[in-house]
Order: sequence, then structure tokens, then C-alpha cells
Amino acid sequence: MKRLVILGVAVCMLVACKQTNNIPTHITEENYLKADSALWAEFERDTEPIIEQMDAEPERFDVLYELYKSIEEATDKRNYELAIEYAAVPSGLRRVFTVRNQLSKEQMQKTLSEIPDSMQQSFYGKLIKEYIEADQIEEGDMYQPFECMCEDGQPFDWSRLDGKKTLLCYGGLGCMGDVGRELLKKWNEQYASKDFQIVIYAPEVDNYEELVEDKKYWRDNGVTDYIAIADFLGDASPIRIIYSSQAKPTCFMIDSQGRVVIKSMGLAPERMEAFLAQ
Repeated sequence: MKRLVILGVAVCMLVACKQTNNIPTHITEENYLKADSALWAEFERDTEPIIEQMDAEPERFDVLYELYKSIEEATDKRNYELAIEYAAVPSGLRRVFTVRNQLSKEQMQKTLSEIPDSMQQSFYGKLIKEYIEADQIEEGDMYQPFECMCEDGQPFDWSRLDGKKTLLCYGGLGCMGDVGRELLKKWNEQYASKDFQIVIYAPEVDNYEELVEDKKYWRDNGVTDYIAIADFLGDASPIRIIYSSQAKPTCFMIDSQGRVVIKSMGLAPERMEAFLAQ
């Protein structure tokens, strides 16, 4: 019996050593942060002259824009490759979650299986697993209510949207610029009488007071007549797991029966206008 116990301990130690040895020595938090910083510094260095040329030579805008996009795509690809390579360290695993929309669930599952158990059980390890196991909302699916707070300090009652066409946006009021904000204002004025509602989830706020301040800021800047909501859960929010929102704004146009008819990164003006006009 004693020999069996010793043998069992030895096997466990061997497995533990093997798991540790499977991680290359260069996979450290410090090295990931260096590689990530270098990647984005290179992107900025390569694209800054192109942006300047776009302004100076508008007749070449299309050609220069294509060059910019090719660099951006190559950088995005390297970004998620680095995340997978360094998934065994905290910042790398967090980046895997951030780029989840660019990865297949098979890739994410494989990545999880190759990192230590302690990382699999970490905050982002669990979120990635939750994301893999969930069915993300796509066009044609029914929208899914989730617990969150409204600007009035009360839990948001999703039944307020029953029978209405709804535009649910994951943030992005700043990102969409004046053109996008004017479009929201136009739609609200034009279709409010047809039971149309805009709901903005505020991803940047951490508590109710910040939600109120966020709504006040946009109201003071002319963006009114929308419902502001938040759940203060950060990356653990259902809007990031089930709705798979990351880019701001990620938009969901929902019909009066609660079905998502349009899902887009950014506003999709032509499609949304056509739907609202029905």
C-alpha cells in the first residue's frame, strides 16, 4: 500500500511538471505586454502617414483607405494570434475574451484546454467557457431580457418594449459621431408615433450614479429620448456573453414581436431605415 501511495504521488508530480513544462519559458505577463505594445506602436507608425495622406490627397482616398485596411486586418490577425499564444498569462487570456468574435469556439476551447487549470478557473477562463457554452443571439432569434437598472434607479422592465420596434445599442454614442447621433434623433422624431424606442446600454459605467451622469452628459449634448440601462457587470454582462457585444456600438434592431431582425457593428442606416419605414 505504501509503495502504491508513493507511486501515485510520483505520477501526480510528473503530471504537474509536464503541465508546467508545456508552457514555453517566454510566455510571461511581461513579455505579452511588451509584444502587445510593440504591435500597436507598429500599427500607429505604419498608418499615421497614410491618414495624413488621406487628408492631403483626397483624390487618392480610396487607394489609401485600402492600404490602411490591409494593415489593420494584418494587425488584428496578429492581435488574436498573440492572445492565443499568451493565453496562459492573465492579460493574454483577457485578450482572448476580447477578440472572441474573431475566433471560432473550437479555437477557444482548444486554447482553454492547453493552459493550466488555475487559468481555466480564473475570471476570464470562466467567462470564455460560459461564452463557448452559450448560444449567441443572431438575426432571427428572439431577444433575451437580462437584469439591469434603468436611469430612474429602478430595475428595467423589458415589458415596456412589448409591441414596439426597438433599437438596442451597446454603447457607442460617442463613437458614432454627429452623423450617427443625428440619425438617432431623426428616427426618434419620425417613428416615435409608430411605437419605436431606442435603448442604450452604457458599458463604461460602474454604478448607478455614473449611469445618471452618462445620461445627463448626452442629454446636455442634444441626445435625448432614449432609455439608458446598465448592469455594472463589465465583461461578465449578458450583453457581452449572450449578445456577444464588444465593438461600440453593436446594434440590435428588434421587431414588435421581440425578434432581432438586424444585428450590426455600428448603425446600418439603409437596412434600419427600410425596416422602420415598414
